[in-house]
Amino acid sequence: VWCVLFSPFDLINIEHLQLSTTYQFYAHHPHLSDGKQLHHSKRTSSSEIEIMPTENTTDTNLCSSANGAHILFATDEWFAAAENLLNPYPPTFVPDLYCEQGKVMDGWETRRKRMAGHDWCIIQLGSSGDVDCSTKEAAVYFLNSILVDTAYFTGNQAPRISIEAIKLERPYGSSNNDYFFNWMPGAVSRIVRGGGIRGTGETESSIQAASDACKKLGQWITVLPTTPLKPGYEESRHHFFTISNEISELLQEMGGVTHLKLNYFPDGGVARLKVFGKKLPIIADSSSQDIIMPITNPSTGPNIHPHSSTSPSNQLPSSLPYPHPEISSDVRGGIGIAC
Repeated sequence: VWCVLFSPFDLINIEHLQLSTTYQFYAHHPHLSDGKQLHHSKRTSSSEIEIMPTENTTDTNLCSSANGAHILFATDEWFAAAENLLNPYPPTFVPDLYCEQGKVMDGWETRRKRMAGHDWCIIQLGSSGDVDCSTKEAAVYFLNSILVDTAYFTGNQAPRISIEAIKLERPYGSSNNDYFFNWMPGAVSRIVRGGGIRGTGETESSIQAASDACKKLGQWITVLPTTPLKPGYEESRHHFFTISNEISELLQEMGGVTHLKLNYFPDGGVARLKVFGKKLPIIADSSSQDIIMPITNPSTGPNIHPHSSTSPSNQLPSSLPYPHPEISSDVRGGIGIAC
């Protein structure tokens, strides 16, 4: 027995849901595939989902949707949405599964470029426990290695890719972590919608706005220089890279990483992107600590006035005389922000 649950708002993204639900259902019920033969990699297993192929298995896949990673923007998603890159399950292939745009692929695939430039997407990294409860600061990460999987993209894989990284700083006066998302135009609505929509592409103006938003953040660090990708046959699908010592030093100077930019040169597809690393310990910023105003003379305060909602108005603390003005009063401009 199985079912798919979605809200009416998700109806606009039913094209995206069709692919993931089809793959996951047939993967668990191959005898009900109605002739749709699933081709799984012989090397993929449940342990490969979040563990890189090295002796060090303590790192986390920071690009997994299971760990809270998100796609904030993608220039083009004509054949497949960028969220597939973050899928924690191994890539699959259904030979006779097609859509209006063509062959349905399990990855992020863009159409051939008909204008200057290249395709790219923005990834917000994630891990379990992304917010430190003691400081309310969003997590920052250190990168160790990268695994690019082109499974089943044989000839239509992205010819070359590069990856850049940056750390977002909390804006002055911000009391939450919304800035992690809303710095990129359209990111919040994309996440609420459930991801990108297959068969769509961004306009030149929206791509320019997203590019400008990236530039405003400052200098991005190239963690993977432009690198050619091999087709997604079993013997050539995995591309593993270790972050160099030089890049590691730059990341340390930057204070860690929060977001990545994956570049396709110029277009094409990739099945999965896995970036392995660790969450850095958060050091509280003393400038953001609560301001405590000490009572230098205990004999003059504070005064406690027991009251309730049924107390006469002239007995409420706000109605009683004090030797000093009540600067928190809304009459003097005080505003309740959070509690």
